[in-house]
Amino acid sequence: MSFFDWLSSRPDPEVPQAPKPEFGPELDDWKRDLPPSALNPVDANKDGIPDAIAGVCIAIDYMDASGASSSRRVIVNKVFHEGGNLYVDGFCLLRQEQRTFRADRIERLWVPPIWREVSDPVGFLMIYLPTPAPDRSDRWQSLSEETQRYMRLYEVRKAANHGLRVLAFVARCDGSIADAERSVVCEYVRNAAVLVGEELNNADCKDIALDIETLFPTKRQVANSLDAIRLYHEQSDIFLRSLKLLVRADGDIVEREQSAVQMLVEILQRQTQRTAKQFL
Repeated sequence: MSFFDWLSSRPDPEVPQAPKPEFGPELDDWKRDLPPSALNPVDANKDGIPDAIAGVCIAIDYMDASGASSSRRVIVNKVFHEGGNLYVDGFCLLRQEQRTFRADRIERLWVPPIWREVSDPVGFLMIYLPTPAPDRSDRWQSLSEETQRYMRLYEVRKAANHGLRVLAFVARCDGSIADAERSVVCEYVRNAAVLVGEELNNADCKDIALDIETLFPTKRQVANSLDAIRLYHEQSDIFLRSLKLLVRADGDIVEREQSAVQMLVEILQRQTQRTAKQFL
């Protein structure tokens, strides 16, 4: 028998079975209980890096604290920092339980769907650290300061409101409010603030003084405001000083301003007489 006849008569040798892989497409076919999203993560940029790591199955070569190495597949729950170390929390398919892995002990790491190996496991996992919540303390501080400022200006507005109404009435007698008249009103606001224990800067004084731009009081409203001013002696003093400055602020006292001031004087006289009669 020739060598070739002998060789052809021999049975084929048995091919040894390859061990089941720890990860990869073959295992994907074998492991049917994995959700499709675990093996096909969303990758909008098509760069091989999943947009989110939660719920994604990763493959790792891991060395535990005792130095023992193992190959595992982990469905990631989250990546987090604790005690100065980076950790991966997830469900380990090898142990069939929830486990936590230190990122610096991951020797190799692969991601689906094509099981691309990541060159820097720690750097890769750091991408998925949750973004820290923005520090809102500065914002709340600024809101608190703005609220306090609003309350301060509100108190000053209450103190100056009646005077502003009358000053606006007089300032509009000649048709418009001049810059010099605005300066007088601003100074009136500053003095009114002192009466309620507030010291305003120029910006806040101008802010309140601008109220006269929106005030178009009627004679009845002016009369009511004069009645309110007369009840407070200190407020009456600063109002009268401001009124005198206002009518002379633009240089001349026009006829309308004289008429307005005369009307105010008559109203004050009637109110004084009425008050006197109440006590008779």
